[in-house]
Amino acid sequence: RSSAAEEAEMVEKTTADAIPVQAILSYANAGDWARAAALYIGNNREMSPYGRANKRAANYGTLIGQEAVVNQNVLQALRQPSASTYNTILKAIQIIYAQSAIRYAFLLDQDLTSQ
Repeated sequence: RSSAAEEAEMVEKTTADAIPVQAILSYANAGDWARAAALYIGNNREMSPYGRANKRAANYGTLIGQEAVVNQNVLQALRQPSASTYNTILKAIQIIYAQSAIRYAFLLDQDLTSQ
């Protein structure tokens, strides 16, 4: 059974992640790179796919300096948009959230086995 705090966290992460990701892909699909970039980076990097990528990259050893490799790929693609830019963004989002899912499944497994 979930607690009120767990439910609040789920809502917070859904609004911070799922909704912007859908908008990023929609804007990218339309070739509106400026809006896709704005949502990817966010005005609060801690609550954006950019920030999430950096956090997960720290867990998985895929940082170069302080920036996730996937972020570097996306930002480079957005600087010079081409036919492959949408796929670069899509691949980055898939990597970010696959890393997140694996991390949280591992943490959940640890919590369940320690009880």
